Amino acid sequence: MHLKWNRMWERDTGMIRVLLANEPRAYREAMAGALKHLCPGTEIIVVEPDELDEQIRNLNPHLVMSSQPVRSLEDHPLPHVLLYPEGESKALVSIDGQQTTIVNVELEDLLLVIDRVQNVVKMS
Repeated sequence: MHLKWNRMWERDTGMIRVLLANEPRAYREAMAGALKHLCPGTEIIVVEPDELDEQIRNLNPHLVMSSQPVRSLEDHPLPHVLLYPEGESKALVSIDGQQTTIVNVELEDLLLVIDRVQNVVKMS
């Protein structure tokens, strides 16, 4: 496997990094466990929602999943999923300048989002 170095001077093994910062905590931990199992080529990082802006700067993720809007994404957009906005059973997905709403979001939908982000990263 050919290894590249990203701009943060860390070894890039081709894995994408997903930051999870959704509430409630139990749901976040369950999602992380499922995603780690179902997406072995993906680094799943769990952070507290109030630390998300800082962790985005520190970890340079490829995808952010959160249950509240993220301020730092306004200035530096990157793929993100806003889970259950205003308590509704949906997700707002933004990837590569395109926004999509997923009604009655399920784990399978999030797996498709991760796949799509992986494809965008490979092509860039």
